[in-house]
Amino acid sequence: GVWSLVAVGLFAGVDPTDEQLFTTRGLIHGGGFQLLGGQCVYIVCCCVWSGVCTFLSMKVIDMTIGIRCSYAMEVFGADMMEHNVGGYFDHRTKEVFNSRREKVGVITKDMTESEVDILYTNFLISGHKEEQKLAAEYPMKLLGMHEELQLVEKKDLPKVLQEGVAPSRAIAATNPITSVNCVD
Repeated sequence: GVWSLVAVGLFAGVDPTDEQLFTTRGLIHGGGFQLLGGQCVYIVCCCVWSGVCTFLSMKVIDMTIGIRCSYAMEVFGADMMEHNVGGYFDHRTKEVFNSRREKVGVITKDMTESEVDILYTNFLISGHKEEQKLAAEYPMKLLGMHEELQLVEKKDLPKVLQEGVAPSRAIAATNPITSVNCVD
């Protein structure tokens, strides 16, 4: 866009065809600043026009239907809230379900950001109860020190935990869609 307009002002030459469409030379070919200046004025006009039109359009949208989504939509993301990827949000009842269709909670209009954050944390954890139980009961095993604890056989652990992956990475590896923010 901008470079092509500046380049014409710099490098334009006289049109060698019979039409003689270009009669002004660019700065490099001895045409002075006339063409380059005209191109720069055009660039400024286009930028101002685009900026003003965009601002007015966005202001009208913001005053009518609003531009920003709710904090809950920001935290949970459109994939889950609108497209049911990695969970389910019922728009009628405002209930949030995890990937196994277990109810995690309800999003209300008067929820604070902290309450939404807690609900989101519960949403992330709720789809991974087995890993959370193991993380609470056998932290040494989750870090790969299987020999020190004999409470659970190594074969009973999920594959990602058998290989000594930290708990948050284990959750992310078992279900990357709902645990994107869990990986440290």
